[in-house]
Amino acid sequence: MASLTLETKDGEYQVMLAPGWYLKDQSWDLKSGDPLTVEGSRMADSKGRIYLVASRITHQRTGILMELRDEQGNPRWMKERSPRRFRR
Repeated sequence: MASLTLETKDGEYQVMLAPGWYLKDQSWDLKSGDPLTVEGSRMADSKGRIYLVASRITHQRTGILMELRDEQGNPRWMKERSPRRFRR
């Protein structure tokens, strides 16, 4: 699972994105320091550290919207995999 560190006025957050293959297939070009708006769910790990699970990311400079999860929170990359992959 690819991730990024988001710096905000409230501190830094680890943001969980999607599998690397999915991000590569989408051809999204994120660079360190890019201004982003992240929408998603705030979670805590077993040690109480807060992280975010991104559902949508908007690149503020380009306006590109990266949708990682649907309205129900289901990962969009699950739809990218062919069901035939799991058949015998």
